[in-house]
Amino acid sequence: MRVPRLCRESSLTARGKDILARGGRGSPNCSFPHEEREGRHQITSLWGIDMKYLVVDLEATCSDDGSITAENMEIIEIGACWASPSGEVLQRFQQFVKPLVNPALTPFCRALTGISQHDVDTAPLFATAAEKLFLFAEEHSDPQAVWMSWGAYDQKQLVRDSSLHQVKFPIAFPHQNAKKMFAKNQKIGKEVGMAKACELAGFSLLGQHHRGLDDAVNIARLLPFILGHSHLRKSKNPAI
Repeated sequence: MRVPRLCRESSLTARGKDILARGGRGSPNCSFPHEEREGRHQITSLWGIDMKYLVVDLEATCSDDGSITAENMEIIEIGACWASPSGEVLQRFQQFVKPLVNPALTPFCRALTGISQHDVDTAPLFATAAEKLFLFAEEHSDPQAVWMSWGAYDQKQLVRDSSLHQVKFPIAFPHQNAKKMFAKNQKIGKEVGMAKACELAGFSLLGQHHRGLDDAVNIARLLPFILGHSHLRKSKNPAI
């Protein structure tokens, strides 16, 4: 994967410079993993105690009046963190993104996310933000790395924005649906939202809900439950 040299190399670590020099570790034609590859990876690697997990959460343009459809949503914030299986946050990443199709945020979007018009007006376009996410992902990855998000939305939105801006998908390793894994490993019967999962686990939300980095950190805190290393108390299971 060839990455444009939009970041100042002087600000990168030696590993980051090496990634730029060799164009990343993923194959040039890999946009995102096939289901079969994900299944094999889960069997051999997902439960590894020494693994790190990349957790990603996105915020996007939205409306409450139907003026912005799901197909026209664009990323306005990328939040990510590397975390251990115990839920310890190791590294953090946050980047606002300037939307193109609907550059003016709706009042609903501003109220929901707390992201201001100034935040996105002064932010880079997705191509630059995607490169920064790629470097963050690669610089801290290991050979067994996977990335997670709460549900399938974040992966699909990254695919849409990558297509819109004609750039490669910014994460070169397999995706896992943390929402689905939490429901399965905790045997709660159906999938729940991230805030509800934190409530079931006895956690108070850190930061602001519907902000990329804050939500990524809260998902990371749930990793012991997502992976099945910890279990909810029976009294905390939702009556489903």
